[in-house]
Parts: sequence; C-alpha cells; structure tokens
Amino acid sequence: DFIHACILAVPLQVSSGLSWCWIPCCFGGHYGKRSDMNRRKHRWGGLLSIATAVGLLVAPGSLPGATYVLEYQTNGPSANFNLPLGKSEIRFKNEPEYVGTQVVRSHFPVAPDQQGYMGFACDPEGQKLYLDLNRNLDLTDDPDGIRESNPESGGQEFLNVTIPVEQAGRHREIVADLQIYGENWGRYTIRSSWGSDAVDIGGKTYRVAVVDDGDGVLTPDDFLFLEPVGDGFDVVGDEGKRVELQVPGSLVLDGQPYALTFELSDNGKAMELSIVPAEEKLVDVPLTGKGLERLVLQNDGRAALFFAPESIISLPAGRYRAEVWVQAGAGDLTSLWRSRRISLNVREGNNQEPWDVGGPIVSKLTCSMTGSRLTFDQAATGAAGEIYSLVSSSGPAPGKPKLRVMHEGEVIHVGEFEYG
Repeated sequence: DFIHACILAVPLQVSSGLSWCWIPCCFGGHYGKRSDMNRRKHRWGGLLSIATAVGLLVAPGSLPGATYVLEYQTNGPSANFNLPLGKSEIRFKNEPEYVGTQVVRSHFPVAPDQQGYMGFACDPEGQKLYLDLNRNLDLTDDPDGIRESNPESGGQEFLNVTIPVEQAGRHREIVADLQIYGENWGRYTIRSSWGSDAVDIGGKTYRVAVVDDGDGVLTPDDFLFLEPVGDGFDVVGDEGKRVELQVPGSLVLDGQPYALTFELSDNGKAMELSIVPAEEKLVDVPLTGKGLERLVLQNDGRAALFFAPESIISLPAGRYRAEVWVQAGAGDLTSLWRSRRISLNVREGNNQEPWDVGGPIVSKLTCSMTGSRLTFDQAATGAAGEIYSLVSSSGPAPGKPKLRVMHEGEVIHVGEFEYG
C-alpha cells in the first residue's frame, strides 16, 4: 500500500471576485488486498481534507445559506395586534338576543382580503363573545362560537379563542386572547406561531418563532422572535433573553448580514425559513457607553442585532428605532436595564459620530406637582440621557433617592426613600 500526494487548484468565491487558491490534499491509493469499506473510508478522507481546507478559506459572506423548518405550535411566543374597532361595523343577517344595547361588532382580519375575515359581536353587559365561525354573517348558527368573558379580568377579556383560518387551501387554527376596551379600542393576542428550538445562525444556536397577525402573509407588521441558547452568549439570567423583531427581510447579526425568506407549506402547518449570508455595505459605528448587553435596531424591513457589542459595530446606513440593553454591577450583584425606544442614525461614508448610549446608569429623583398633589418618581438614565427601566436585578437598585424638605429657607426634614 502507498499514498500518493497531489495538488489541486480549487476556485473559491471571495468578496473581491473569483480567485484561485492551491490546496494540498492527500488521496489514498489502494494496492493489494483491502476491503471495500476501507477503500470508501480513504476516499472520503481525501474529500474531507479538501472540504476542510475550503471551509477555512471561504469568506463568511460566500458561505451557502441554510433552510430550517418551523413547525406550527400553540404554546410559543405571543404577539399583540390591534382590533379594527370604531372604523367600520359589520352588519350581521341574524344575531342572538343580547343582554345590553351597547354591542361591539367587528372582525378578526385573519385573511389577506375581506372574504376570509371572521366577524364577531361582543355583548359587554352579557359578558359574552359571539363568533361567526362559518363566516356566513349569521351569529345564531355557531353554537361553538360563544365564549364567556374571563371573570377575573374585570373587563371584556376572552381567553383561548380558537379561530379557524382557510387560505389558499391551507387550514390552520389560531389560538388568541381577545381584549375589548370600549367601542373604539381593542386588541387580540395571538399565541400560535411557527417555531424551532435549534436554528444555527453564524455558528450560534437560537430558538426562533414567527407570529403573524393571522392573514398568513408575513410583513413588517408581524413578529420574529430570536432567543439565544447554549454557549457563546453573554446574556444575564433568563429574563429578557428573547428578542422581538418586526419580521425583517434582512438581518445583521453581530456584524454579519443575512437575507431572510419565509415560505408557508401547502397545508400551513410548517414554514421554511431560509437564512443566506448577504453582501451589504456596512458602516463602522463607535460605541462609548459602558456595560452594553445588546443592541436591537430596526428600520423598515431591516433589523440589526448585537449581543455584548464591542467598541465598534458595523451595520448598513439608515435611521433606526433602537432599544439598548445595559448590564450594571459585577459578580453576583448585577442588574439588567432596557431603554425606551430611541432613534439612532448611521451615516453614509466615514464621518459617523460615536453613539453615547449605554451605561453608566444614573438614578435620580424626579418631582412634579399637580394642584396640591406632589408626585415623586425615580428615573434611570443612560450616558446619552436615554431613559431605562429595570428588567431584572440580583442586587439592590442603584442608590436610594434622598429627600430634603425646605420651608422658608430652612431644612425641616432630611431622609431617603426605601425600596419596596
């Protein structure tokens, strides 16, 4: 037996175009008696040597994408959508005998067009919801469509409402909670989603779920949830691990752009998510804030997500709606903070100003007076003045607000506020 060595010229696609690289590989040449299984092992060994060398040399943007199947589930993440109350009222052919006279009539927009919408009527005084399950504008022939209000809600809340959806031959059932706040405002919380517990993006694993508003057409009005799992993430505790995004067509994850596509199966019970590395022009943005745990940025069908970002991040130019997460403290005494939505701009070219968002988180007491009522509050602000709320804490909140009361130039009381 002996092994021949040979040199192969393999074309590799890199960001600058097509280049040629020389990759040394060894092939087993088999002479004498050797089993078929051993010969196959040696052949695969040579091929794997090539594959390994190619994998080390290909630029990230040229790697092939991956497709994952997200299965339909009723116990995944949920998302809230507004009900079209006060804009138009459905006229039903037949209706039950209501207890009250202030009946709310509307529909669930669970289809791309009005033919697939499902109408309903809510009788607040009677604490009942009537669903037009068969969509024939008759509320008297749907015995399974009558729901009782949740007695603990103190209002018009209907839980675990099942809505059948037929679209382009696909049948599925949406599970939703319905809340009605008067005649002009209400919302429904969809608890059904397509999801997978193991989606690999950039060598890291995420739980992924997609929640649409019920019409089966994914737009930026729907939601994509990403939750990091396994090793490689610097995420504080279990609170706030799940990231909520409006469904994007492109995603920059820790500096790597990806194109995302979503396709429903023929029966609507599964969804294919394709994730393909993309080439995009990125702008470097310096960060000066401290303790940044993550940055979540969105802009009209585009999203960027950075976990534990370094001092410089890279993303496409544009104006983003941003959410900043900050970890404060050290050791076992840490706290996690989330900012209110702010606007951040990424300029074209090389004149990008640093972003000052992030820590340190400064706590201060605020005071306002309405008539004879004096209201105190505690505000947490970041380095750029952005306002934060506390997500979780394994230690005390930063500082106790102190109070000094003066009257006619004299201090008549000094104290501090206690947490609780």
